[in-house]
Amino acid sequence: MGTRRLDDLVTVPDGDIRPTLPTYDRPMADTGAPSGEPAGPSLPSGTHVEVLSGLDGTWQDGFVVAEVTPTGYRLRREMDGSVLPDLNHERVRRHRRRSTWWI
Repeated sequence: MGTRRLDDLVTVPDGDIRPTLPTYDRPMADTGAPSGEPAGPSLPSGTHVEVLSGLDGTWQDGFVVAEVTPTGYRLRREMDGSVLPDLNHERVRRHRRRSTWWI
């Protein structure tokens, strides 16, 4: 074995590796907005959602859309029923069901 020098590494050009299946990690915004205009919120009140954590970049569940605002959502935390301040729509996505068919 031994150590390899950096110039021995092979680089992959950008764009050569793409996901083959659609991903649901995208925020939920109005995809029908004309190009050049910012997309707006598209989830109705009562929708169970996940929020992108600013701490570690993971999606946290346990929230419901309480109100749709022009810039995003006001969410209700299911744990204690607290309504949280306005949150940008880019940090919110529809709750994903996690399959547990093997249990």
